[in-house]
Amino acid sequence: MHIFDEIYQDFKKINGFNGIIVMDDQSILYDKITPEKVDKTKIESMARVINESSQKLLKRTGQGRCKTIILEFQKNNMILLDIEEIHLLIIADKSAKLGHVILVSEKNRKKLHKIEKVSEVPSKIKKETTPEEPRSLPGEKEEVKGLPEIKPPISFPTMEKEVKIPINEKEKIELALEIYENILLAMSIGASKIMGVAPARGMLKKSLPYNKCPQILKGVEVKANAAIEFNTIKSNIERFQYKPDDIIKDLNGIIWSITENYGRVMGYDAFRGMIRPEFKSIYETYGMAMKELGIINGIHPELKKLWEEPI
Repeated sequence: MHIFDEIYQDFKKINGFNGIIVMDDQSILYDKITPEKVDKTKIESMARVINESSQKLLKRTGQGRCKTIILEFQKNNMILLDIEEIHLLIIADKSAKLGHVILVSEKNRKKLHKIEKVSEVPSKIKKETTPEEPRSLPGEKEEVKGLPEIKPPISFPTMEKEVKIPINEKEKIELALEIYENILLAMSIGASKIMGVAPARGMLKKSLPYNKCPQILKGVEVKANAAIEFNTIKSNIERFQYKPDDIIKDLNGIIWSITENYGRVMGYDAFRGMIRPEFKSIYETYGMAMKELGIINGIHPELKKLWEEPI
């Protein structure tokens, strides 16, 4: 199977997926779009204009090369991936989970990274080329399966094997806050890996339920690295003299709201995929404590699924 057909089959599994166009700087190399009445030439022209304009803007502002462009229209979404000399345009309708599309796009970025010159062009494409062997990136001997690792500017702390549950009430509160801080941090890191820090920060900020938790979220912002200002949350808890049950209720409510928002945008499966490694570490360390403190009872059921899987 041709590599472009392999990529198409990956995207075809997404509900709402309508097709892809693969092009280089001169012409379309491969396309498969439904419905067929879509004007591929116009889409190609639009994609080129948008890509070139974005690259110029980023160059002028010193932001580096543009990797992914997301376009939202009234009826459809389009995602444009820029990989060296190859451009991949994905078209999907509004029923497609944007996060799922991004996950599959990142998975296939590795495949396209290896093609600066296409060694095999489908026969239906009229293009004169001299076949060349696909060239690998420096130090890249074989295709890496799964998502590429995109390290955000924040890292997850090293977890202990298992924490001891304190008897003292004040120490129990401190432990509960430590657990919640790590859960929220895991959400920020997971989103940043897939979406990039700036989009993750914007989505997280929109997810915070300021109207439902006005005291605990008073003055709380999302930092530039997409992490929630948890020290402000701690200050508010002390300032408003929160009781342990109220702390758990409000913080579970915040996590619930974030999960719902991410689930709507990208689908729960994609969201769980983003945070799985960090959530496994959290459960290995704090699993018993979360049960005893009553934290796990109010956690969103879509997140609980991660802790119900075999470790």
